[in-house]
Amino acid sequence: MKKIGIFLVVICIALGALLYQFRYNSDRKCPEIFVNSEVIYDETVTEAQLLEGVVAIDDKDEDVSDTLAVESVYRISDSEATVIYVAKDKSNNIAKLSYTLKANPPVETPAETPTPTATPEPTATPAPTETPVPTEAPAATETPTPVPTEVPAEPTAEPAAETVEEPAVVSEPETTAEENADVDAEQAKAEQEAIADAMAPGSPRIYLHTYVEHVRVGDKIELASYVKEIQDDVKDDIFDLWRVIQVAGEPDVNTPGVYDTEFYIFDKAGNISNRAVLKFIVE
Repeated sequence: MKKIGIFLVVICIALGALLYQFRYNSDRKCPEIFVNSEVIYDETVTEAQLLEGVVAIDDKDEDVSDTLAVESVYRISDSEATVIYVAKDKSNNIAKLSYTLKANPPVETPAETPTPTATPEPTATPAPTETPVPTEAPAATETPTPVPTEVPAEPTAEPAAETVEEPAVVSEPETTAEENADVDAEQAKAEQEAIADAMAPGSPRIYLHTYVEHVRVGDKIELASYVKEIQDDVKDDIFDLWRVIQVAGEPDVNTPGVYDTEFYIFDKAGNISNRAVLKFIVE
């Protein structure tokens, strides 16, 4: 029994040493992103232009610039914009970097001035024709005529007024706000899922339960619960992809407004999925 106990202790020590060695050698450090870009931002700049001069270096995997992507870009003033870059290494360590670019002032689209319609000129009214004045007839010799006795005229009955029936106006049923919201949600679902279905082979896909969500001010929301399904060509990686869901543009539930929140993922091969957009309406 004593020998068995010593043998078990030795095995435990060996296993502990192996576990320590595995954790010590595992890659838990994120790659570093370096930006040397001279791009001046405006609304026509593409993602490829924003990635010019940007590299990602990992201490073990070395150059992982092929995994770089632009998570979001937005203006902070008329002359500056912020772009957020993301990259990952082979151990799924994800790095993010916020970088400020110079920006051109936004171009304001002039409002269209409605063209006045020409007023038609009035048509000339034809002059009235003159009625000829009759010439005086020669005076006739007066002959006494008997005065007839006046007979009272019988009153004539007035014709009954015709009643004109007006056609009934058929009113179209009014569409409620809830029905409009359902139509918007169905349209957004069709558009977003069409984008996901059109992703290139080998790229992961992400689907949501809904793409338009109404919430009240102050409500608590769990963003991960809106993800309905994740698809990838490597079935064994799907479980790991659920743990690396990326979210951009989290809504402020304490301020009324409309917020577009993006959900996306990277697979182990560095492929990025579609960006599923969920519109939060805080009211």
